[in-house]
Amino acid sequence: VVECEREGAVVERLFFDSASKHLVRRTEDRNGPTGPVRVVTTFENYKEFEGLLHATVVTRESNNQTMVFTIESLSPNARVDKKQFEWE
Repeated sequence: VVECEREGAVVERLFFDSASKHLVRRTEDRNGPTGPVRVVTTFENYKEFEGLLHATVVTRESNNQTMVFTIESLSPNARVDKKQFEWE
């Protein structure tokens, strides 16, 4: 477990699997408009993409809401067209 502090208070914890060394969970304490919020993110199903290991299922939970991101493909160092970031 790695704990990250801000102004003396723990605001983030990173949990790693001891065998694989993969990040498996991240917790973050934030201040939202209605008060303190804990955001929990889990990282699962690591796969290799061109020599890079990456979690293919990332689940983020906060305020009784859950979002699941599923990665089907990943292209490390892919070229990005700069037009993609232009304003319309």
